[in-house]
Amino acid sequence: MGKGGTRFVGEAVGVRAGRAKAGLSAKQMAKDMEHFQKTGRHPAIPSRSEQDFGLPPLPIPIIHRPHVFLDLKAGSRPLGRLVIEIYEELIPVAAQHFINCCRPGMRDSLQSTPIRRILPDLAFFGGAPQGSKAPLHMRRNTRLQHVERGCCSIAVTGSEFAICFTRSLPLDDTHQVVGRVRLGDDILTEVNGLATDAHDAPIQSLMINDCGLTNHEGQHEALSAEARAALDKKDTPEEAAAKLAAQAAAAGDSVREALQTGLSEKRKAETAPLSRGPKRKAMGVHDVLGDLSASASSSSDESNHA
Repeated sequence: MGKGGTRFVGEAVGVRAGRAKAGLSAKQMAKDMEHFQKTGRHPAIPSRSEQDFGLPPLPIPIIHRPHVFLDLKAGSRPLGRLVIEIYEELIPVAAQHFINCCRPGMRDSLQSTPIRRILPDLAFFGGAPQGSKAPLHMRRNTRLQHVERGCCSIAVTGSEFAICFTRSLPLDDTHQVVGRVRLGDDILTEVNGLATDAHDAPIQSLMINDCGLTNHEGQHEALSAEARAALDKKDTPEEAAAKLAAQAAAAGDSVREALQTGLSEKRKAETAPLSRGPKRKAMGVHDVLGDLSASASSSSDESNHA
């Protein structure tokens, strides 16, 4: 038996003994290469653990931190709600920027915007493309890195956001972690499986149907649906003119009431007697001359007696 036969026997014995096979088949190598072309990671190259890299874990959940929600919709089918915890105390500028983007009605609101890119087994991206805005002036927090599934981050330009399907350390160069998905892990799995075109865009439209502030359970929006509908409603010119006239009339009534109050207080002050001490009798000319004549007569009497 030649060397090849000896190797075959050795591998067979190793398999029976429970040891892993030394080589990979051509089919497995092709599959690994296809995975590498899609994700940029080769399964045959073992990834180091977080301890090997010295990466700190993400902060523990705190229900009192700000939370936002993203309601995703694929075509006309709702996928569900992502609830994201925001690390506002650790990265305040970037965190507040993302919170503002999740507010309906803001200029850069994510409401009714598409998910532009999906990189399988890495992340999906939404918001404006990178480079479309001036960079956001924020201090980077290197302790917040893409070390876990569900990391939510924004680009250093402040325009694009990303949510990871798995640990995605390459994004640390271009994005800053601002939070993590706390509810909606099954939605991440579904989005990760959506088909994409040659430009990594989802073939079926994927939209952020709604967004906003919520609690840690995703059950309370900052504004009810009725309140948001009232805010979104635009008045007709006649309604706007009527509101303006009512406001002007209310302002005029307030001014008149203030003037009347001021005048009444002034009249009371003018008619009220002075109370600064006992009332003194007014002295006339007769009183002054009488005092002088009395003193003069007393002086002449004294001189006559002398």
